[in-house]
Amino acid sequence: MSNAQPTTDVFRQEPSVVPNADPVAPMALVLSVDVNVAGTLELKAVSEGVSQRYRWQVESGAKSLPVVGLKPARSYRLEVSLIDAQGQRFSAKPLTAQTPALPISSLDFPTLRVNRAQRERMEPGLTLLSVRRRALGRSHRMTAEQRRFTTDWSLILALDEDGDIVWFYRSPARISGVAALNNGHLFFHTTRNSPTEIDWLGRTLRCWGAALGPTPMPPGAVPVQAVTLHHQPDELPNGNFLSLNAVPRRIENYFTSETDATAPRRAQWVMGDEVIEFTPEGEVVWRWNCFDHLDPFKIGYDTFWSYWWVRGFPDHLDWTHGNGVHHDPRDNSVLLSLRNLDAVIKIDRSTGQIRWILARDIGWSEPLRAKLLKPVGRDFIWPTLLPDPLLKLGIAVGWVGRVLMSNP
Repeated sequence: MSNAQPTTDVFRQEPSVVPNADPVAPMALVLSVDVNVAGTLELKAVSEGVSQRYRWQVESGAKSLPVVGLKPARSYRLEVSLIDAQGQRFSAKPLTAQTPALPISSLDFPTLRVNRAQRERMEPGLTLLSVRRRALGRSHRMTAEQRRFTTDWSLILALDEDGDIVWFYRSPARISGVAALNNGHLFFHTTRNSPTEIDWLGRTLRCWGAALGPTPMPPGAVPVQAVTLHHQPDELPNGNFLSLNAVPRRIENYFTSETDATAPRRAQWVMGDEVIEFTPEGEVVWRWNCFDHLDPFKIGYDTFWSYWWVRGFPDHLDWTHGNGVHHDPRDNSVLLSLRNLDAVIKIDRSTGQIRWILARDIGWSEPLRAKLLKPVGRDFIWPTLLPDPLLKLGIAVGWVGRVLMSNP
């Protein structure tokens, strides 16, 4: 469509674009427009012969919009136009913008190398990746500075179809998951027991904290009646969240070794996972506790490692080590991944009953053995705890998700 009307008929003033002022998300641009009609606002960004398009449905008035997904260290020509309800396009004067180069510090930013990119096999949009770092050595033997190096830093990267980093977010706390909420914002979890929602300019919009645990909640966090909110929560269709909440329990005559069944036993503090559903206001409306449904004397490797020691629970054992929880709306069930038990469990959310367990038939009590799935086919591979070198690689790489960016 041609520019049949002058710009002043729609744009009260010429649009402008500036770099994001918040250094936590320095690659985002902020497009400011002020229009006097509703319609579809379109931005075309052109650099080196390649163009990208962004579209927003807007009402009349002034607004600031995030522009995310441009390649680093590039000069862009930005063409802004608005299409009204009758299909008439109104174009503003072109803008120019320069995107910043990526940081080069090896301690504060990863170097990525793309060996092969098959764009035709990818879903559209950006790939989200959480990145963490770790000082060498076991957690409970780290110095205070090594602990700060490990826990007080993290990144979320957004990669385009070429594998280029086109957006990133600096977090002051270690991140253990990232996803996109239904409203288009980003949702991740930090090791401060705090699920957090941010927008694409890096602004914190909401966060929650474990009110019953030893770690102070972040300022402004919504308190949740939980001991330890950990790993990535899952957003439910009703706007609530499923989360993992590890809770301690004192168990008499418990194991002192995961390899020697004859080792003397004694009373032990054991951490086991509870799945909770909490509202945006922090109210817990549903709970499912592993201690109530599984056998705590069924243990696996890493039960005796120091995971909880450095998180405010000295000498507590790591029984289940939940790594993920997900709601399946098809049958209102919950899928729970328990790393230290090498098991994935499907739970009926309405009754709390276990529907099935995906795990090897080793060490389960008789009632639970009846829930075990039977392998089909000769090439079946059981889920299992990764060997330590692979586990560390998995921690370094982090969690990956996809997010559409047509309207960030």
